[in-house]
Amino acid sequence: MRLSGSGPPASQVMDVRLPAYSSTSVPLERLNVVPVEGQALVVHRVVLTPDREHPDFLTSFESSAERGLPPRTGSPEDRFHLIRTGISCFNTLRQAEKTARRLPAGEYVAVVELQPDVGVCVARWGGPGHMTVWYEATALAAMTTRVVDVTLSP
Repeated sequence: MRLSGSGPPASQVMDVRLPAYSSTSVPLERLNVVPVEGQALVVHRVVLTPDREHPDFLTSFESSAERGLPPRTGSPEDRFHLIRTGISCFNTLRQAEKTARRLPAGEYVAVVELQPDVGVCVARWGGPGHMTVWYEATALAAMTTRVVDVTLSP
């Protein structure tokens, strides 16, 4: 997967310039949205339930815009609609677990293998390991390889 360097051709990258946002560790001046290409990318998403048949599992992969939720006041999604149309994921299980413990977003972390060359896009921004992922919720849920119970982790 290409996320830096020469990157994909300009026709495949949506380059959006954004004003700085002071509450993230990486200033939100530029959001580089790139497709997952060449090989799968494993990411970690906080989810509401480990039960893949439960409606809340699918809901966990829907963006706040899809769920009709208002933007969080003062957050980047409050200022930039594009961010609201994707979902937050993390590089590592530990990063997602920390988020699950800090926010009321769920007590489970889905390990998701983003498939290459199907149109999944990502942008890394914000805190360490954070990214936004854009793709259809049902397909993202289906890419889950396992679900970890955060309450059982040390």
